Amino acid sequence: MNIELKRLSRPLKNIKVIHVSSTRQGGGVAEMLHFLIPALNGLGLKVEWFVPKFTQEFFAITKKFHNMLQGLEQNITLDELGYYLDTVKKVRVPKADLYIVHDPQVLPINVDGPKVWRCHIQTTGYNKPLMNILLPYINTYNGAIWTDNSFVPEEVNIPVYTVSPCIDPRNVKNQIHTGKYAQYQLELPPNVPIISSVSRFDLHKNQKTTIEAFNKLNNTSAHLVVLGNFAVDDPEGGRVYSQLREFRTDNIHVRAIDDARLVGSLNAVSDVFVHVSVKEGFGLVVSEAMIQGTPVIGSNVGGIPKQVLHGYTGWLVDPYDVEKIAFYMDYALSHSSDIKNIGRQCREWVMKNFVIENLIKDHLMIYQMFDRR
Repeated sequence: MNIELKRLSRPLKNIKVIHVSSTRQGGGVAEMLHFLIPALNGLGLKVEWFVPKFTQEFFAITKKFHNMLQGLEQNITLDELGYYLDTVKKVRVPKADLYIVHDPQVLPINVDGPKVWRCHIQTTGYNKPLMNILLPYINTYNGAIWTDNSFVPEEVNIPVYTVSPCIDPRNVKNQIHTGKYAQYQLELPPNVPIISSVSRFDLHKNQKTTIEAFNKLNNTSAHLVVLGNFAVDDPEGGRVYSQLREFRTDNIHVRAIDDARLVGSLNAVSDVFVHVSVKEGFGLVVSEAMIQGTPVIGSNVGGIPKQVLHGYTGWLVDPYDVEKIAFYMDYALSHSSDIKNIGRQCREWVMKNFVIENLIKDHLMIYQMFDRR
């Protein structure tokens, strides 16, 4: 693969590419850009990451966009829309040969050169009036990237490319760990079954249903660990975290944490990982669990079925089917030989399909298509 990447990067030597996003911290977009950009620079490109400074008022508005594009019923006022458009259009981005603009927060940004919009959101079931406002801006781009073709509104009339997000196996959280660090940090008893869930604190991540399913388990010695983090551009995270903390018991642990070692160690020691989002562009946390050899109970929405192959790398469920989620939790805790085989298949599937080399290759090919030098 490295030989192929070098071949693909050769015509792009010294091309200047700027990625534009709304935050450097929290969420899968920032996670990927932190390792993608240095890797591209290592191949001889000149790739930068530009993050404008926005207010909390701005993020409160764009969080509504995020929710509405995923089907939640919320209202945007004309004043909020005007503030959003005026704020983004005032941003000045340095000159580059190509721009990759991530998600709706920065969609209307003014740039001078070829530009590609990268939508990381599962936009099926979107709010029609909001999409009607955004579509004229989307269609000014030279191209767009979605995780899956089924997410693309039919009114999009520019070239669309599908690219799956990926993880970096060399990242500390994705290296093979023992569970001792997680057991110590989380004060877990030794030799107990562990079910884990890791994601941002967000309504769409549906952590409450995971807790409800855990409370129906036959195995009363098991522990559930719900780890979450916050994103700068998501002002609702604190409220979701506070609500989940109310469900804590001796066997249910809810922690806000940004500790890569803890995430990797928890994934490695867990018997099964649960991620039952109601909307999910991809869900990098699924691949992060699978690369540690941990089977996943995942919802059959968005990009999760790309990773969770039912009966092979885990099990797919309806995100609100508490009984079925609990059934597969119990199955994972009581069929150790099956789980060992599934865990091996998890790691093989991720290493084949969702690691950084795949993402670099996709980006290099897209850059070549829009190189106007």
